[in-house]
Amino acid sequence: MGWSIFDRHRVISIEPSATLARGYVEKSHYCLLVAFRAFYGDEGEGRELARGIERARVLRENADYNAEFSRESAGAALQVARRFTRFAAETLQQR
Repeated sequence: MGWSIFDRHRVISIEPSATLARGYVEKSHYCLLVAFRAFYGDEGEGRELARGIERARVLRENADYNAEFSRESAGAALQVARRFTRFAAETLQQR
């Protein structure tokens, strides 16, 4: 279960930076995903990341609530988190 906790905090704790940069306040993790999709999910890497974040959320929920997890799913979520970290850093540097 430790993988899901790490993955969730890695993805979710970074996600606010992209939406907070636009002046929005976090109300829930799902709302952050919706905001990210609205701002960055129309094309390219933003679209891929929005899909990846959604998959990571599902993997986290499966691990937390259904005790379904694996090294592969943890690795997939971690890869999304790393890509998102780079995306958020680049986006914030452009501001």
